[in-house]
Amino acid sequence: GLQKLRHAFNQWIKAMLLRRASAPMIEEIETIRDIFEEMEMLTQHKETWFDGAMEEGWKKGLEQGLEKGLEKGLEQGREEGREEGLLTVARNLLKLGRPVEEIVAATGLGTGVIQSLMH
Repeated sequence: GLQKLRHAFNQWIKAMLLRRASAPMIEEIETIRDIFEEMEMLTQHKETWFDGAMEEGWKKGLEQGLEKGLEKGLEQGREEGREEGLLTVARNLLKLGRPVEEIVAATGLGTGVIQSLMH
């Protein structure tokens, strides 16, 4: 009974450690046969192991944040470029003397926007 419980506890602790482990930690954790006997080794390594894991987590988070920021920036840039292109078309149509309603229909810009270009 007690031996089975001890074995199950060992497996559970190892699984928890492996879930948060980086590559160098994994090999060492897998060699542990008895958590209770290896407690001193675990205590010595926990700071370096988890500092490395935290640093890796920060790097991943930063990379993902930068990637999302870049995607959002590109999307915003495309949108602004599209809008600027429509404004250029609207200005050109105004110079050609086209009616505001026709320019609104052609560009999808609002009447107020087209009228503001007339000044």
